[in-house]
Amino acid sequence: MNQVDWKTRRGEGAAAMSSAPSDHLGWDFAGDRGALAKGSRGSPKGTPVYGMVNIPGRGPPSQST
Repeated sequence: MNQVDWKTRRGEGAAAMSSAPSDHLGWDFAGDRGALAKGSRGSPKGTPVYGMVNIPGRGPPSQST
């Protein structure tokens, strides 16, 4: 969680304009790459990845470290 998540959880910022508080915090994510479908290309399974989604628009593509 980051500062924006804490603010949202308190109902401040953009959350203050919403009629229903969200149970989902944050637009950023991090983890490890899962298995690839057979025949696909990309970073190998287990590669650390991070990224950000931009709801409702499209976020930048995820990046690997």
